[in-house]
Amino acid sequence: MINKIKDMLGERSGRERTGVPRNVIVHFHYYKNAGSSVRYILMRNFHGKYLDFILPVSRTMITGKEAIKIILDNPGVEAVTSHEMIYPFPPDERLRIYPLIFIRNPIDRIGSIYRYERISGERYERAEIARTECFKGYIEWIFSKKERMGEFSEFHVRELSCRGDGELHDFKERCISGSDLSIAYERLEGLKFFGIVERFSESIKLMEGYLDGAFPGIDYRYQHQNRTERIDPFETRIGMLRQELGSSLFDRLEKVNRLDLELYNHACELFEARVKEKIG
Repeated sequence: MINKIKDMLGERSGRERTGVPRNVIVHFHYYKNAGSSVRYILMRNFHGKYLDFILPVSRTMITGKEAIKIILDNPGVEAVTSHEMIYPFPPDERLRIYPLIFIRNPIDRIGSIYRYERISGERYERAEIARTECFKGYIEWIFSKKERMGEFSEFHVRELSCRGDGELHDFKERCISGSDLSIAYERLEGLKFFGIVERFSESIKLMEGYLDGAFPGIDYRYQHQNRTERIDPFETRIGMLRQELGSSLFDRLEKVNRLDLELYNHACELFEARVKEKIG
């Protein structure tokens, strides 16, 4: 897979020749976490210095070591994005990485996945179910496919708690525990920036402050991409999802995302403190 991504951007940069670390924005494009809107900002600003990692169908993840090699093999790149990259990357003295990660309420995210897949035109089985079933039928089908729960159960904790490349063979389906939540807490708290999807405008303002020193002059205006969310307030959307599922099924969905909801609530508290500190 690495060999298929060619070095299209010329000679090694002066920074690498002089030993100065190269600044690179790395956007971890979590599915239905406003990633397309962030990607839009990066594509529009970095033009030929932007790279989107796209994997063959047979692969599901990009290891940190692979991602570092791809970046180093493309010395002109200043911003990269991918659905498949795993946080964190191993340290490398040749690079100074600026990770971009967005967190979302897991139940709201699942509702967004359903609405997107319902209209997407994709031909995989889950999207076909979304087109033919109501939200309740869709979630009942998800629960019937226990081996395919990774996208719908403890998603953010899973993404932020990977202990190493040895876990990648069953990354999407591995069991998540309290120890994984502890790792996710630590990594989230260690991020100099993370965004909250439900507070996207404030997130972009924090992102600007985070990136401005290393990447001055970025135009942070954005257009929402792949937006299928209702325009209702967040609390209204959650209430409607509960109504569509019924209390029993909604509670079951919350139960399989108990740790993710804890991480999300913690993220919201951290985010609120940063907004008050940096935006006022």
